[in-house]
Amino acid sequence: MAATQRLFEGLTFKVADDSERERALDLRRHIYLEELGDPGIDDFDRVAAHLIAVDREGLAVAALRVVGPRYRPFDLERFVRLEGVLPNDSNPAEVSRFCIKRNRRAVHRGQVVHLGMLKLLYEFARQQHITDLLVLALPSLQMLYEVAFFVPLDISVEHPTWGTVRVMRLDIAQTRSAQEKSRHPIARLLFRTHLPNVLLPEEVG
Repeated sequence: MAATQRLFEGLTFKVADDSERERALDLRRHIYLEELGDPGIDDFDRVAAHLIAVDREGLAVAALRVVGPRYRPFDLERFVRLEGVLPNDSNPAEVSRFCIKRNRRAVHRGQVVHLGMLKLLYEFARQQHITDLLVLALPSLQMLYEVAFFVPLDISVEHPTWGTVRVMRLDIAQTRSAQEKSRHPIARLLFRTHLPNVLLPEEVG
């Protein structure tokens, strides 16, 4: 447990409150403009939950957003029909706009910001009774999502801004059932380990 906690020492993973939301968007604007040529801001940002990692100074170092089932059709549904992809009783959400400050992306000094963000994502999805997570994954993030048990679907999309992206899905209950007894360190982290610096909304403040 102590070794796992050291992976995320000095970081807090949380759902952004109103005062933190703009910091998350500023981080995205900076990264997306520099690397993709577009700020990546749209109307879904007003209704999405923004998940962030902050350092000891309270600066956002990573962010992603989750658009819940109340706000369908999702952005990805402009390109993909979900009939036949999801069961009829699913309660899905779209994950998007995952970004991490460049100097925090490498595994250095024992820190793995990526996995902390995914841990927060899974805990938040469970709290919100979300059954499935869907993502249009940029090529640079596809391996990360696969490591975190997302399944690539046989659907690729030519996005007008991001280029070729892959549709990926995580069935939360099925994956948890399959992995909760696994000895794989990432499975243990995501599905069984409690991290005190991963905060859900009722724990903030």
